[in-house]
Amino acid sequence: MTVDGQLDEPEWRQAQVFNDFRVTEPLTRVAAPHATELLVLPLPDALYVGLRAEHPPDQRTHGRSPRDAPNMDADPAILVIDFEGLGKTAYEFTVSISGSKRDSIILNQSDLSRDWDADWTAETHEDARGWSAEWRIPWSVAPEGAVREGKRTIGIFAARYLKRDAVRYSFPAIELLGSNFVRDFKRIEVPHYASPVLDWYPYVSFTHDTLTGTSKGRAGFDVFWKPNGRNQVSAAVNPDFGQVESDDLVVNFSAIETFFQEKRPFFTQGQQLFDLRMSQVGLDVSNGLVNTRRIGAAPDAGPEGASDILAAVKYTGIHDDHEYGVFGAVERNSQAAQGRSFFVGRWRHVHDDFSLGYLGTAAWHPTLGRDAYVHALDLNWRPAPGIAFASLAMMSDIHVDDASSNGKAGSRGYGAWARLDYQPGGRWQHQVSATWFDRRLDFNDLGYQQRADIVELKTDSQLFIRQYRAESPADNGNWHLALDLPYNTRGERLVATTELGHVFQWRGGANSYFFYYHEWPGFDDLLTRGNGSLGMPTRHNWGMDYQSAIHGRFRYYAAAFAKEQGFTSYTRQLQFRPKFFATENLSVGLDLDYSDSPNWLIWIAGAQVGTYRRQELSTSFNVYWYPTPKQDLRFKLQWVGLGAQARQAYEVGADGTPLPVNARPQDFTVSTVGLQLRYRYEFHPLSDLYVVYSRGGDGSLANRDEQLQDQFRRAWNQVNTSLLFIKLRYRI
Repeated sequence: MTVDGQLDEPEWRQAQVFNDFRVTEPLTRVAAPHATELLVLPLPDALYVGLRAEHPPDQRTHGRSPRDAPNMDADPAILVIDFEGLGKTAYEFTVSISGSKRDSIILNQSDLSRDWDADWTAETHEDARGWSAEWRIPWSVAPEGAVREGKRTIGIFAARYLKRDAVRYSFPAIELLGSNFVRDFKRIEVPHYASPVLDWYPYVSFTHDTLTGTSKGRAGFDVFWKPNGRNQVSAAVNPDFGQVESDDLVVNFSAIETFFQEKRPFFTQGQQLFDLRMSQVGLDVSNGLVNTRRIGAAPDAGPEGASDILAAVKYTGIHDDHEYGVFGAVERNSQAAQGRSFFVGRWRHVHDDFSLGYLGTAAWHPTLGRDAYVHALDLNWRPAPGIAFASLAMMSDIHVDDASSNGKAGSRGYGAWARLDYQPGGRWQHQVSATWFDRRLDFNDLGYQQRADIVELKTDSQLFIRQYRAESPADNGNWHLALDLPYNTRGERLVATTELGHVFQWRGGANSYFFYYHEWPGFDDLLTRGNGSLGMPTRHNWGMDYQSAIHGRFRYYAAAFAKEQGFTSYTRQLQFRPKFFATENLSVGLDLDYSDSPNWLIWIAGAQVGTYRRQELSTSFNVYWYPTPKQDLRFKLQWVGLGAQARQAYEVGADGTPLPVNARPQDFTVSTVGLQLRYRYEFHPLSDLYVVYSRGGDGSLANRDEQLQDQFRRAWNQVNTSLLFIKLRYRI
């Protein structure tokens, strides 16, 4: 079998064929006007899948996208497979007409994790009638389900999205990421083929710091061993996790930590069993008990920005209805701190519409004298079609060296979370979630926790208009109503919110969103970092955005917002993100985000807060070039500039009232710039050569405000990072 997208090998005549594709976006389930055919061919070495799509040449949309782009720039063919056949976990393998690829894991029917990268190939081919896609997916990419008499059952879902018309054709005709999405896949029986695999990934890397003139070389390896389809062991020895994917620059003055996605291969492969998160209604970032970005982060003391990892190991297995796994990592000692150690254990019982699991984590900080343990029980239940219930109960147990007692002082915290989804596939869809975290709950040593001390109820309801009348400029849309009612455990009502919005999908492919966001009077108990709760008034927020049709050479997104910040007055915010395709394989994009706030409210120190006149400009200039299917060159220049002119300082009173004080806070400037030039050559999946140059600068000022036009020059000239990084990783 040659994977070239043409589906011309004689073996394809043995494939199972499915052609009942129907329109599922909007969810009308009418027959698709353009014929689509899905072919499924299990062979001993891999699962081969083909898709033939009728599509007139003048209606196709092209454009290469980076790997794992959430929204591809070309018409995609979407393939999602449940290899266990249990309707609980699925794996996405999407390829666009221009050859871009995206893979992800779908957990709990609708939770999407794009951190996962796997060993698979796909190619596409075009002709006058349409185009076709061809996949080769080794059986070893995912755990297998039960085997009976040499057969196993898998679930499959396939779809096409036509960007010019903004419609989706799917087989089976189910709603993407609905509450029973994976359970409703088409079940097919395939032969069971043994899938043992032993892959070694040795690497060598070289780093040169052009500021200090120092260089460093490293070598190590990863190993992945699957003796069969139900057990997997992976290990990393002296791994080099130098970032070849740069994080976005972020200026964050809130009390909630910024969450960054995992991009390191060892931590993205085989991680799905340990991915236990609390998906909150309306939030893109969720609380999670395992956040692998903690491993290798800045040490507990000293100037280094990252810790070297000595070794890491992971095991996952399946036996009957039980899944289990362990995961551990050990860091090297840094200049001023001893290396940390991390451990995770996981067990889950899965049966029909029900699953029950346990997860335990441990993080040891010898420099801080801190040991942190977390225990959690999770339950998922699907009592009826369109109804899903998920819940989690947890306890944290923290021990810190206590010199006064010559021992360790303990602190235990407790929490619980639950979510109910009602998505029957009609016009209405509802979600309700409830959270209770006591003040002592802390799973941040190895997880990601936005806050503790919270009792919260959130609801989200949507009313879908599947099809407007023929004379309407809109094709379909939906109304959106979200409510958030939070308290802390001391009984203070925090700032409650209500959001009402409407999405219009316009004929021709463009879409718009209009919303009103109301903040009810309440307390902000995070702003002062534990130094009192600040009473906040009623605030109003308005906004709209417009996404142009995603076809042609020029595409753009524009948005305008008016948001009340501080105690009075509106912040005006504008966003503009144009993208131009010079050719199918060369694109230039610009992200602009400008905010002008006359009454920005932030924490100063202790129980003091202050208001500022703020101007902020966040920009990102990106160039992507794909000279060949196996090569890409990326240029990324990002700058964030913020000028803050102090207006008034306040002391938070005992009743939460802001009391003006005479001392005027200082003006300040934040200006940070980052540049990355990256070349990548892919030998084959998960085997790459990277050559990366990174440069960063910081022109921030702690004692005065500076105009935006002067900030970039200051940040560019005050270089604090200049690195050349080369890495070769090759699978054997």
